[in-house]
Amino acid sequence: MARRPRQGGFTVIEAVVATGLLATFVLAVTDVLMAAQRARAASERRLVATQCAVDGVEQLRAGQPLEPLDATLGLERSAAVTPWDGHPGLVRIDVTVTWAGATPGRVTLITAVRR
Repeated sequence: MARRPRQGGFTVIEAVVATGLLATFVLAVTDVLMAAQRARAASERRLVATQCAVDGVEQLRAGQPLEPLDATLGLERSAAVTPWDGHPGLVRIDVTVTWAGATPGRVTLITAVRR
């Protein structure tokens, strides 16, 4: 019986192994991209919350009442203005911004103002 000459191309096993490796690589890259997206969203939320806290501190330092936040942000802001114990003429301003959701968090800024 004569042997057939080997033709170029891939065997079925080579194709299955290559497909498995490709699928593993794609799943790994997808997982990394999803983790990066979650980190970006958390960073954006913290940035917006920090800016809202800074705005609140500036309003209170100027002697204005704390304005409510836009409800679409999903943030809650609270503040306290109290005399700073042991420092006559200074008041302490605490502004806290919180959020709920998949990754709840809180940003608090504290400063002092002479009054």
